[in-house]
Amino acid sequence: MKNNFIKILKFEIFYKIITIIILLPFLNKVLQMYLNNHSAVGIVFNQNILFGFFSFKGILVVLFLLVYSLLIVLYEYSVIINMISLYVKQRPFRIYEVMKVSFINLKGLKHPSIIICGLYYLLILPLAHIGYLNALIPSFKVPNFIFGELSLTFSGNILIVLIYLLYYGVYLLLLFVPFYMILKKENFIKAFKDNFELYKKLEIKDRFILIAILVIWFIVETKIIMFLPDAVIKNTDFNRFFLRNMI
Repeated sequence: MKNNFIKILKFEIFYKIITIIILLPFLNKVLQMYLNNHSAVGIVFNQNILFGFFSFKGILVVLFLLVYSLLIVLYEYSVIINMISLYVKQRPFRIYEVMKVSFINLKGLKHPSIIICGLYYLLILPLAHIGYLNALIPSFKVPNFIFGELSLTFSGNILIVLIYLLYYGVYLLLLFVPFYMILKKENFIKAFKDNFELYKKLEIKDRFILIAILVIWFIVETKIIMFLPDAVIKNTDFNRFFLRNMI
């Protein structure tokens, strides 16, 4: 049991390093190349950058980045959830074997629901930042200037609360979707339906326990972040030059 838990930690550290040094720089490179090639259009402001992706090439780039990012994130979840499943069953495993088998779980992406699936894994889960964390996008926050402007009015504060309720509600509603997609090898729509059926079978007590666990996680993490100082070394410091200097 203890060895299996250590293996899970080893994989997380390994995947984090690979993501920061290889996978993320490639994603940034593709995005930067596209923006540089369209700089002649006059990309100066954020809205100009946004409108630059509404061309045919821009849409292809967005789709490529979406699928590429989704593969990175879902594969990480696939390996971790498979390891946890074996850990709970008290069955020994090798990291390499689980990593190899976990590629099979990605076939659930061969479905028209891949766009919704991408929004869930790349937006909703990082927004909620509870339980499902990944190396590529560990967290995502609504920009401060948006909430800052909204907080100036009473109706704006109500809207802020509604935004929080919306994405935390969606997160809670789809809580078991990754498990169905990975352990049952289902697409997003089928996993959502099975997830909803499972919710209907849960007793009220079980639902309260789930909500209590998520609330406690949120409070504890928030308090820890408040008391810990800012990181001296950030993710952007870990690139190919860091690897070269370390060697």
